[in-house]
Amino acid sequence: VALRESVERSQALERSAIDALVPQDLRNRDVLVGAIDVTLSFESWTRLRDGAQLAEEDARQIWEFTTRSLLDQHSQLYP
Repeated sequence: VALRESVERSQALERSAIDALVPQDLRNRDVLVGAIDVTLSFESWTRLRDGAQLAEEDARQIWEFTTRSLLDQHSQLYP
């Protein structure tokens, strides 16, 4: 139970951080915000760093590329 509560708190903090980064007019786009949430999650980071054994800079570049791609794709679909 404690582990589950810790994970839920962590996810809520991550989502709050994403809400602070995503412009207000895009926050109501559940698909976009959800995709960014998954991209920038702790699980994603540990998979890149530990699972793929990438350097911190390489993992950051992947996060940035993916996030920019999501925002670009979203702006093309919803001008």
